[in-house]
Order: sequence, then C-alpha cells, then structure tokens
Amino acid sequence: KAAGFNTVSVYIPWNYHELSEGEWDFAGDRDVEHFFVLAAELGLYVVARPGPYICNEWQAGGLPAWLSGKPGIRLRTKDPKFLAYVDKWWDRMAPLIARYELGREGTVILAQVENEYGHYGEGQEPEYIYHLRDGLRQRGVTVPIINCDSFINFSRLKPGIYDGINMCCNFGGDGLRCLDRARGMQPEAPLFVTEYWIAAFDWWGRDGSAEYDDARALNGALEIAAGGAGGLTAFVFAGGAHFGYWHGRSICSDANFMTTRYGPGAPILDDGRFSGKYELFKTQVAPLNLPALAKAGMPEIEELQPGVIRATRRGPDGTFIFTLNRSDEQIRIADTEKDQACVDFSIPAGAVQWSVIDLRLPGGTILNQTNLSLFAIEPAVILFGDAGAEGWVELDGKRVELQVPESDLPLQVRQGETDILVLNRAAAGRCWPLTLPGAPAAIIGGPERIEDAVVRDGRLEFTVSSQ
Repeated sequence: KAAGFNTVSVYIPWNYHELSEGEWDFAGDRDVEHFFVLAAELGLYVVARPGPYICNEWQAGGLPAWLSGKPGIRLRTKDPKFLAYVDKWWDRMAPLIARYELGREGTVILAQVENEYGHYGEGQEPEYIYHLRDGLRQRGVTVPIINCDSFINFSRLKPGIYDGINMCCNFGGDGLRCLDRARGMQPEAPLFVTEYWIAAFDWWGRDGSAEYDDARALNGALEIAAGGAGGLTAFVFAGGAHFGYWHGRSICSDANFMTTRYGPGAPILDDGRFSGKYELFKTQVAPLNLPALAKAGMPEIEELQPGVIRATRRGPDGTFIFTLNRSDEQIRIADTEKDQACVDFSIPAGAVQWSVIDLRLPGGTILNQTNLSLFAIEPAVILFGDAGAEGWVELDGKRVELQVPESDLPLQVRQGETDILVLNRAAAGRCWPLTLPGAPAAIIGGPERIEDAVVRDGRLEFTVSSQ
C-alpha cells in the first residue's frame, strides 16, 4: 500500500483449510475473513483466487491429498465425483467472497476460477470451468469472474476463452506482443495481467540465482502499461519462507522441488527489507495508477528508428507516451511535436520511459507536458528528476521553469490554483503515498520507511522508521 499499489491478489489453497476430509480450519493464519476485513480497512482491493486448483508451486496446487485416495476420481475435470467435492469447497468460499465484495462489506473486485488451465491444451474440459463459474454465481458472487493462462512458449499451451469469464495473462516480459495476442483473442474484454513475474521460486541444486534483474523487472512492467493493460499484479511482491511440506514443484524440471524460498529479489524481501525493485516500482510504476490511463485506449505503435518503439495511448483525460528502446545502444529522443513524446531524454538500451500530454488534474487544470518524472497529482503535483537538473512544466498553456533541488528539501511552486513540488530522485524515493479510507489522501516525505498507518477519528496516524 505504501508503495502506491491499490490491490492485493491472494491465492486461497483448499488443502490448507481442509487437511482431512470434512475437517475445516479457518483460524489463525488460515483466517480468510480477517484477511478480507484487513484489506478493506487499508483501502486495498482484493483479487480472490480460490482455485480449486491454484498452482502457485504449492503442494498439489491446493488440491487436498486425500482426494487422490478416491477410486476413479479425475481431478481438474468435469468428473461428477470431483465436482461434488469442489462444490463443498465452493460452499465454504463463495459466500465469503460474496460477503466481502466491493459494495457489500469489503473490497473484493475479481474472483478467479482455476489457474493456467490452458496447459491442458486440447484436453481442457469446458464443462468443468463452467461448473466453477456457475457455482460462484449461484452462491451469490456478482463481481467479474476471471481465469488466467500463461503466455509462454509451450506448444501444448492453449489459453482458454470461456463465456462469462475474462481471461487474464501471466508472463514475465514481452508485454506488447502478449497483450496484443490477448486482445485478439477477446476483443471486447478488459486486459489484466494476473501475474507479471518479477521474483521467482528457487529449488535445491539450482545452478545460479533465481533473482530477477531490477531494471528488467521495471521495464517489463512499464511495457505492460504501454501495451494497454488495465492493471498488473507484481508476482510476487513480498518474498518469504515456507516451511513444512506446503511447497510442491514446477514444470521446469522433474527435479526442481521447491526450497523454502519463494521470491528472492522481490520488492519486499524475506526479512522485511526492501530490494531495489521496491523504489523503482513505487516511483515509476505506481504513479501510472491514474484514472486517465484507465480511460485511455489501446496503444498506437510506431517504430521511430530500428529497435526504438513508441506506444501512444490516448484518452479523454490525457495521452500517455511510452518509448521503448530495444536496440543495443543508448538513444536520445528529441521530439517537440505536441502529439509526440514532447520530452527530450536519453533512453538506455532495454529501457522504457513514459511521459504525459494534456493530463487533466483533479481540480480541472491541464498538465500539458513536463520534462520531469511524475510522482503524484494529488494532493499536489509532485515531480522529480536528477539533482541539479533543469526542468519545466506547462500547466494550462503556461510554462514554468524549474530547478531540481540538490538538497532533500522540495522546491515549492504555485501556478494558478495548483501546488507543485519538485524533488530530486533520492528524495522521491522517500515519499510515501498514504490513502486510507476515512482520511484525506496524503503524501509523506522524508522518512526511510513507513512502518504502519491507521485512521482515528478522521485523522491519519503513522509510524516511521529510519531503518
């Protein structure tokens, strides 16, 4: 939440709650209801993913071990014997999801059925997926229902399109092509990336590290925004340790049984510290969480020169320009046309940079363009750049010259009715957006970390740490 993200995506493993047939456990760490309540208190939307098969490199993909002892049962199929047990799981989970939907008592906005069922290829049984869909609806779930599939190079993989279900994407890069393919498969449905892989699992005997490069993770996320997605899940955002026998194995090798580590190099590390990804995602991805981008259309793609691509997304409240450098060399774009990038900047090989044109601010002022990076538009326009750099911003057609401060103290400017704060890059990394229900939106500048925040009697109270 403090990194500017607005949603949490959560798997709910069936076998974690019904270890033995008919013996249910929703206490302590298994308290799903408390999780939904806490998310609502923090103002986080929830994508609920109850399976019944979840994958997640979790033991048996969340299917209870005792199911395998049922003679003749066919898991993940339309087999009536299997579906009868699924219905009992749905009887437990669907009413909880329905109760805590957005507009009722909580903030659940999406409910997922199955997980990457397209790996079954031609063996997929649509009746199974429709049984899951109908089971949620019959038990009161009204939010959109989604499924997800990998968009990776497996010949057997056939992402499934099912009536009444929005297919979402899982991948680790190449966002423009993946999202274009998804749009071709479902022309009218919203695009959502349920898993953008930025921190993977690890396993015993692995030759090398499972940590993903920070800059590559950032640029892949920006390419997803450029490609027209309405949202992405940073998978996984918080790394951790899993003990006992809950972790299973993956498809990458017959020998890659998981270790206790999942997500080395994630934005939040096993011990609670931040990796480099945290600040990159907070300062360069989270600021794209704007209503104007949500209203923007699919990208107009233009190749500026070999290996350099511009993706332009236009909407009623602003235009977003993404420039992707897929060449082997650093390049410099210098366009001044209003309908083009309007910003002069140097783009390293492999990088993605973005800017805005004619962005409508909450009070109605138009941010025409700026050569600095945008951190936030409320409760003030906050821009940042390299310390000492010369900057400018144009509001309602009036240009204001700016100097990025060398110190951590912001440059404060007022243009008309708009407050503008300018920070250097290091100071921007110590800015924290706090938007909790019941209190006005705030951005706290200065501390190394926000430990906790609550709202009491309409006042925002928070604890900071220098560690």
